[in-house]
Amino acid sequence: MNIPSWDVMIVAIASVWLVYAMLILRSRVTGALLAAYASYLVAITWGGALFGLLTGQREVFGFSISLHVNEFTINAALFVVLWLLLSTFIGFSKKKKMPEIEIIVHSVFTLLFVTSSVVNFMNEEQIANLGDKSHLAALVGSYHQILLLVPVIFLLYSSMRSHED
Repeated sequence: MNIPSWDVMIVAIASVWLVYAMLILRSRVTGALLAAYASYLVAITWGGALFGLLTGQREVFGFSISLHVNEFTINAALFVVLWLLLSTFIGFSKKKKMPEIEIIVHSVFTLLFVTSSVVNFMNEEQIANLGDKSHLAALVGSYHQILLLVPVIFLLYSSMRSHED
């Protein structure tokens, strides 16, 4: 069975996300971006503890599991599952319609942030191997620090602009 490359998966998810974003408009797009930030914070804070619990390195009330998974898998899964759950339920009810260009920019920033966060959960060896398999994922991952900041600036800008209208 052939597994699609990272680049194919990123482009496919981006295409679906952009169509979805145009359908759901402002409230859910902004919520999805904020959910990505919250999910990232939870994953970097609790991913290591969950990894320890699931690999038998830690016990909670005498309970542990011994799975054979790596830390990247646990962090990425925690991040994506939490992001999807939060994105489903977070929305802001605003009567104003967001311009299509802002919807697209919010959506692109969300996708870039999610992709760079997943890459950021990898160790250096995994990132080096990823660079051989996906130039797009490696490129996006290399701008993770910038992608932490720029969407916040754009959120502030678009919020201030919508209050002026």
